[in-house]
Amino acid sequence: MASTDDFNKQLAQRVKKFQKAYKDLGQVILYDAHKMFNVQLDNAEVLGFVNATGYNPAYQNGTPGSTYQIAGSKPVSSYFWLNSLHPTFGVHDIMARAISTILS
Repeated sequence: MASTDDFNKQLAQRVKKFQKAYKDLGQVILYDAHKMFNVQLDNAEVLGFVNATGYNPAYQNGTPGSTYQIAGSKPVSSYFWLNSLHPTFGVHDIMARAISTILS
């Protein structure tokens, strides 16, 4: 956690420097994806994720769509993680909506 906090602190400092250097760009927004991931993980059940700690190996190489389902398994959309590194479409969708709200 300390390394994430350190990274975020350094990133915030660099964003401020970037904004000062490129004032013609207007507003520069730093989005805290780490915080959004934690909010989603803390509320996984409410958000419809049946599994927020593991992934289904049957889906780990990707799926043709966000509602894809293999017989005998929950749909891919009900998992937080697609594999050991990547979140599923649903996680990205929630984050995209949050960013869209900030930008509008």
